[in-house]
Formats: sequence, C-alpha cells, structure tokens
Amino acid sequence: MLLVSSHVDIDLVSSSEAGPDDHRYAGMIDGRTIQQYLELVAPVIAEFGTGVAARTSNSLVACANQLSESHLDYIAQIVSEECPTSNTLLIERSEMFPSDIHVVAATFFLRWAEAETSLLALESAVLQGCLPSAAVFAASVNKEHARRLNCSTSTVDTCIAPTALLSLLDNMTPIRLSQELVAYWYPLWRRSAFIFDSPFDYIPNPKALRDFLIKHS
Repeated sequence: MLLVSSHVDIDLVSSSEAGPDDHRYAGMIDGRTIQQYLELVAPVIAEFGTGVAARTSNSLVACANQLSESHLDYIAQIVSEECPTSNTLLIERSEMFPSDIHVVAATFFLRWAEAETSLLALESAVLQGCLPSAAVFAASVNKEHARRLNCSTSTVDTCIAPTALLSLLDNMTPIRLSQELVAYWYPLWRRSAFIFDSPFDYIPNPKALRDFLIKHS
C-alpha cells in the first residue's frame, strides 16, 4: 500500500503557502486536471454512468461564467445538474459547501472518486466517505479562483492544516487519482511537489488505471 505520508517530507512540502514559484504552475494544474479527466475519468463515467449531481443557487451556466473570470470554467462545464434519483449523491449549498463554486467543485471531484470506486467495484459508502476530501478540494478551487482574481479569502476557506490533510489523503489510498487531485490543488503547501513525477503521467487509459489501483490498494 502506498501512503502519501510515507514518501512526502511534510516540512518541505508545507514550507510555504503556494509561494510565487507555485503560482507559475497554475496552468499546469489546469492542464493536468483536464487531461486526466478526459483520458482517465470521463471514459469510466461514460461506461458506468454517474450518480453525482449538483444543485446550485444559480444555473451551472452562471457558475461557469463566474469561474471563466479565472479560467476555471471547465470545472463547471463537466458537472452534471441532472434530476436526482433516490440513488443520486446530491451536492448542494451547506456549511460544508458554502457557495456555488464550492458545490460545483465538490461535484467535479466526486465524479472522479465515483469513477475510481466503479473501477474497483467498491461499495457506495466509500464515495460518501470522500465528502471531507471533496470539501477540501472545493475550498482549494475557491481559493485558487480568488487568487487569480487578486481577491482575498479567509484562511477558514482552506478547511484543514497540511499535517491533517496528509492523514486524510492516506485514508483515500484505494482511490489514488482522486487523492492526487486533492493534493495538487491544495494551496497551503508546494503543489508542484505533487505535479512532478506523478505515477499517473504514465497511465494512458482506464484499464491501466484500474490495474494500478488494484496493485497499490
């Protein structure tokens, strides 16, 4: 089993809050996210379907327009706002997801997690257990959106300290791609440490992803 905490130097990773060097990786973070979605996640959703939907105060088009100001509208464009069924995990505004951006980003993340749980034939409870990680990812996207617009956000928006996040990531070990997604969007450590030398750079398709996940589960 591969644990993030076993091969990450937390003092090095968290030595600066997304300093100037890390800001240069914003485009790389976007590119990595889009590429992994198209190559590894979207094909799985197409095969298995999705049971995760968003309910926002405004339309998803309005959310995409808001996110387009920071070039993050792709996150809203690939989120479903389908009519929920009894089996749908519906994400809506709450204390955990306090804005439409949080809702959209969390739904985006949970679709990744859902794809991995489908590949591994895991129980639906695993996806429910990803809600804390979804909250961290959503807060990270919200903070990145604000950073790109030169707006300030409360430190509360980061949700969790770096050391606590490592423990949370370790608990996500069966779904490694979603684990990495949280890691390289989180703003309170050097995100670039999770971008370079990623094992997912060498995984070309969902079958290879499934084999990797089984090997390291």
